[in-house]
Amino acid sequence: MSQAPPLKMLPPNVTMKQWNVFSAVPDDLKAQYDIVHVRLLVFVIKDNPLPVLLNLLALLNEAIIFRTLLKWQLTPPPVFVENFDDASTFPRDAADLFLNGMNSETIEEARQHLVRHPMASFTTQTKGTGWRGTPATYVVTLQDHAVPKIYQDIMLARVKKEGVELRIETYDTCHSIFLTKQKEMVELVAKAVRDERNPQ
Repeated sequence: MSQAPPLKMLPPNVTMKQWNVFSAVPDDLKAQYDIVHVRLLVFVIKDNPLPVLLNLLALLNEAIIFRTLLKWQLTPPPVFVENFDDASTFPRDAADLFLNGMNSETIEEARQHLVRHPMASFTTQTKGTGWRGTPATYVVTLQDHAVPKIYQDIMLARVKKEGVELRIETYDTCHSIFLTKQKEMVELVAKAVRDERNPQ
């Protein structure tokens, strides 16, 4: 803060706050901004930049997060995936994205089954939305690096806003919950089959 301009030089609509970007986002800063502009973080981020990126995303107004109005001025910018000439994509660090928290043996076994993903799947609109008319259960994965919880929360809020009733199950695990919580997922499927909301 010592390098910031004197308060008396700031316009009345500008306020100054101090926050460590490596720590949890204060409640009064969450979802408050349309644009977040950061610079020179490359000099202080020594390890995985994802936690810091998620903190910065949490500052954005939820209604515009998917417009990517986050100006991330790094040199060079972080790149998490590699795109190929055949219109497919694959993560630079698939283990961290999908398998974080697993033991090394499981990671090595699972990596052999990972394949490239068609980029069109991220932009092509679906023709049907079964979850609108069929009883649905959503599994929240708290340690998910592929679909971080902030994105999961936004998607769930949008679904609930449409009046769709969702049953939520939360697990403290990574994206590949079908590997880390196999017994729980089998039980959850059986529970969904017996869901009293199902048509008789």
